[in-house]
Amino acid sequence: MLQLRCSGILLSLLLLGLSLSACSPDCRGACEHMLLECGVERAAYTVEDCTTQCEQYLAHYADDRQRAESRTAVACVKNADCAALREGTPCYDEEVYVW
Repeated sequence: MLQLRCSGILLSLLLLGLSLSACSPDCRGACEHMLLECGVERAAYTVEDCTTQCEQYLAHYADDRQRAESRTAVACVKNADCAALREGTPCYDEEVYVW
């Protein structure tokens, strides 16, 4: 259950990071890294689902600072160590993710 919650937060981070701009970090690449390369499991959740949600979530922010932090979060997930991704939220930033 904790792994799913952490994975959900990570996926939200991904979603937040790229949808803001076409020049943003690669949502698909971050999703592929997390789901395929690192094996973070989430029932019935595909790379396509992750990528779409990442792009939609990033588009949510109008504030330049939040957009920049979001793009940084996506890049962080894309480059994060697989063990860290499976364990929790190595890229969590409480200023960007306030839930």
